[in-house]
Amino acid sequence: MATRTGKYRPFDMNMPFTIPALKFSTCETDPPLTVFGKFCAQSAARTLRNQLFKLSYIVCAPSLRCVQTACTFADVMEAQVYILEELAEPEIILEYGSQITTFGKYLSIEQLRKCGFKVQG
Repeated sequence: MATRTGKYRPFDMNMPFTIPALKFSTCETDPPLTVFGKFCAQSAARTLRNQLFKLSYIVCAPSLRCVQTACTFADVMEAQVYILEELAEPEIILEYGSQITTFGKYLSIEQLRKCGFKVQG
């Protein structure tokens, strides 16, 4: 995903054309939403809006792709996004034959806000 100089360059059409200025995270452990994923989120949100569904709040997990999906829905549906850290996905790591369950490192609510996401905690 990156060139030798460290600049991001997508290698297929499904990868985001640009990545938000994420000074706080690496995209390897918390990847962004793909181009197709954003298109699907926008399409689903517009379908719900056209069917006269009303949303006031969207609750999502703290992973970047979940936040991006929720914010896409919120923009279309004029709703607020709340992040619930308890919804984080566990990571199962096999180390020396032992199974270890941990939770990934995600951006904090403050860091997400600095990146331009309109989220609440």
